[in-house]
Amino acid sequence: MIMNKQNKKIYIGLTKNVNNADDRFKQHIRYLKGNYHHNHKLQRDFNLHKCTDMYTHHLLCKCSSIKLAEKMEKFFIAYYNSKYCGFNLNDGGLSNKGYTQSDYAKKVASEVHSKLIGEKNPFFGRRHSEKTKMIISKKNKGRNKGK
Repeated sequence: MIMNKQNKKIYIGLTKNVNNADDRFKQHIRYLKGNYHHNHKLQRDFNLHKCTDMYTHHLLCKCSSIKLAEKMEKFFIAYYNSKYCGFNLNDGGLSNKGYTQSDYAKKVASEVHSKLIGEKNPFFGRRHSEKTKMIISKKNKGRNKGK
């Protein structure tokens, strides 16, 4: 759980690695500082205050499986009503159920991504290192291609 200490609004999320909860919080803060957090409600709140000290995080529970973690995320979003009175955009779990992107948002995203071609692509002219290629290859092994 991430909480704005001033207005008490919260965001409930899950991490697959509980030992890494502090790192996950730092990642959220890094995204907020960079103004590219996936959650527009949380980003808007951060942009209003521009103060990372205003946010705190708490580990609400540890789960033995990802399925249980999804259920608990849904439970806590409902319990704290953080979809309507906080920063959550949907009902929780690893889906976007309960969140529909507006036509305007779809149009803007389409326009932005259509311009990231050629030299405007952030990866243009760069190459993955051999080490990175090996990591990507290992992660992709066993995946069903084309399905």
